[in-house]
Amino acid sequence: MPKCGACGKFLSKADSIRCNCSAAFHKACVGIPETSSVKGAWVCPGCKIKKPREDNTSTPVKGLTDTYQSTPNSSNNSADNTTEELKVDLVLEIR
Repeated sequence: MPKCGACGKFLSKADSIRCNCSAAFHKACVGIPETSSVKGAWVCPGCKIKKPREDNTSTPVKGLTDTYQSTPNSSNNSADNTTEELKVDLVLEIR
C-alpha cells in the first residue's frame, strides 16, 4: 500500500488520487472533496510548482504606460531653462 505524499499515512484506492509522476495523495490532503471525481489528468502540488509560468509579456502594468507616454510639461521646460541660466551665470563668474 502506498503512502500519502502530504501526510505520510497509508492510502486506500477509494480515497486517493495519483499524479503522472506517480505520487499519490489523500484527496482531503490536496483539497479535493472525497465525493468528487477528477476528470482528466490531475497534477500534484510538486509538479505544479515545477511547471513554468506562461508568457505574460503582453500584460499591461498599471500606471507604467502613463509614465512613458506622457509628454514633458511646462514645469520641466522651466527647470531646463533655469539650469541653462545657471550655467551661463557660472561661466561668467568663473571668467
